[in-house]
Amino acid sequence: MTRSVLRSLLLLVLGVFIFTACDDKETTEPKTEFKTDTAFQIGPSYASVSVDLNLTDGTKIEEKGICWNTFGGPRIDNDVLKVGEGSGSFTGNMTGLLANTEYFVRGYYISNGAVKYSNEVSFRTPESPFKGEWANEQGTLKFTGSGLGLIFKTANTPDWSEAVAEGYVTLNSTFFLRNFVPAGKKYRAEALWNYGTGTDAVTGVQYSTNTTVTFNTSGSEILIETYSPINNAYKALTLYRQ
Repeated sequence: MTRSVLRSLLLLVLGVFIFTACDDKETTEPKTEFKTDTAFQIGPSYASVSVDLNLTDGTKIEEKGICWNTFGGPRIDNDVLKVGEGSGSFTGNMTGLLANTEYFVRGYYISNGAVKYSNEVSFRTPESPFKGEWANEQGTLKFTGSGLGLIFKTANTPDWSEAVAEGYVTLNSTFFLRNFVPAGKKYRAEALWNYGTGTDAVTGVQYSTNTTVTFNTSGSEILIETYSPINNAYKALTLYRQ
């Protein structure tokens, strides 16, 4: 066998070895993906994002979730939602947002005490359908609509001042509404009821999610219906846009 033939065989074997080695490297290299997708289901006070978090390199994830703010570069010391631990995609649902406001959000995870962030996405919440002035037919109950819902214009007792400032709704001296979520043509809401009467001091509170807010066709009036979890009493109130 001549030297040229031997040289050709050696080059062929070497080429096969290099090709095989490169192919093995490509197929065994761990695939990792950490990405925040575009926000969806955006409302005046809520929005959702999906985060792709697929780490196949054995990274131990102690905590994962989303964080957001209104100025960019959100971090876990801003608003944050924790959704669990371990690798795997997830959806984060943000609530308590302000209407007509731009938000920035990104996913994060914590591994060995170190925080890793995904890409950042932004979105703007629409104007609240509650915006404006509202009152009952007699004009004795007056409300201001905001991005958090309906806010009673005057705090009836000092006990509820913090709740009013946070955007709860007071229909009278009995309950507040918050966390409006669309449900078809209606909104579901969370009602906060207090124990005691209008002349008594508040002795306790209890939450009820069995509350709905319904707009009429023109959007000029709303019907609020709720049940008290304390005595199962039904209450309804119609408010008219002023």
